Amino acid sequence: MDIIYVFYQHILVILSNPKDLFISVFTIAVLIEAPYTVFIFLGVLFAYFKQISSVTKREPYFPKVSCVITAYSEGADILFTLKTLEEQLYKGHIEVLILIDGADVNKETLDVAMKYKRNFRPNNRRSLKVIPKLHRGGHASSSNLGFNLSTGDIVIMLDGDTSVDNDMISNMVQQFADPNVVGCSGTLRVRNIKENLITRMQGVEYMLGIHMSRIGLASINSINNVSGAFGAFRKSFMKKTTRWRNGSAEDLDLTLRLQSYFKRHKHLKVVHSQDSIAHTDVPKTVWQLIKQRMRWDGDIYFIYIRRHLKKLLPKYLGWRTFFVTVFSGLFFHAVQPIIIVTSLVYSIFVFPIHVIIPVYILVYFYYLGINVFLFITFILLVSERKKQDLAMWYVLPFMPIYSIFLKFVATAAILSEFFIKTHRDSSMAPTWVNKKVK
Repeated sequence: MDIIYVFYQHILVILSNPKDLFISVFTIAVLIEAPYTVFIFLGVLFAYFKQISSVTKREPYFPKVSCVITAYSEGADILFTLKTLEEQLYKGHIEVLILIDGADVNKETLDVAMKYKRNFRPNNRRSLKVIPKLHRGGHASSSNLGFNLSTGDIVIMLDGDTSVDNDMISNMVQQFADPNVVGCSGTLRVRNIKENLITRMQGVEYMLGIHMSRIGLASINSINNVSGAFGAFRKSFMKKTTRWRNGSAEDLDLTLRLQSYFKRHKHLKVVHSQDSIAHTDVPKTVWQLIKQRMRWDGDIYFIYIRRHLKKLLPKYLGWRTFFVTVFSGLFFHAVQPIIIVTSLVYSIFVFPIHVIIPVYILVYFYYLGINVFLFITFILLVSERKKQDLAMWYVLPFMPIYSIFLKFVATAAILSEFFIKTHRDSSMAPTWVNKKVK
């Protein structure tokens, strides 16, 4: 009882002193990334030893696969996707469906797709369909139409400018040899990583922040997002349960609804295939990056808070998925950025310069240490392109600054969504669709 009393008195002292409160909240918000990093490391380590200790044996499993490509204004960039799908080594049947949203105004994209189809040689294991949508309905609309028209047992969703390795389908399909797997995320790499420092930092972020996180979360069956740019689903399960809902961040929305089945059906899984690799271009300028992340981070707030807050409960998700969703999703993307940004701005006006500069330097080296640790882990245990990835080592000193910059962007995005509901202006769907989104 004495310990509880002392702790209670300590809390009262902190709450009565704004400076102490600031230091405590800021310290917790920053240091909480350390245990999460350890968790990701342990998940990656588990996946690595599981991989090297098991006998490499592929199931003779070759179901029909439908690749649904959602395109809008990509133009000639859709050739990245079409050509790499045509070069797949998969022995089973591959059906490719490319949906051109707003084909009446996207003549270039439609013309490129039709020209490719005319030169395409179908056979008993490869087929291609071009589906023009004359009036734009948005990304979710294209995904649903493509899914409904597909005839494969496994449906792989791809964006119109996403290229893939030639063994992508072979590796992805193997995950579905387990009948309990209903969804699978893949590895997204940055195709234009060598363009400039901005694309290089995003490339490292994709390696350490997205790819490794999914490996770690997959180890406890808690994948937080099956990307709309690259993900696969078992059609028989999806037909009976759910589809993509209109609006922004429809991939995150779908993943949360898939996870809602896990409490009642504990055998179901959403997995990650780290050797199923796709490549995408990322923003090349600071302004393009800000616009992209404003949409991403605002959408996260919209999905977690506006649309699914009442469903983020253990009785719907189960305790494990609930904890991971709240911690890795809601806290890290919607709460922590605001705490850190507010604390940094507050410190400038409250503390003298000789106090805050050492703190900022300490925070910088803290984040640098996390990035170096994850980078070494990635190179040793994850990377399938070690020489290429190792060449990005010199980007690491920039990553702490990049991370803090993104937290400022995330804070602006969350506040914008909170006050003016910016998801209604999403570029992922036309205005008439966004206005109907709830």
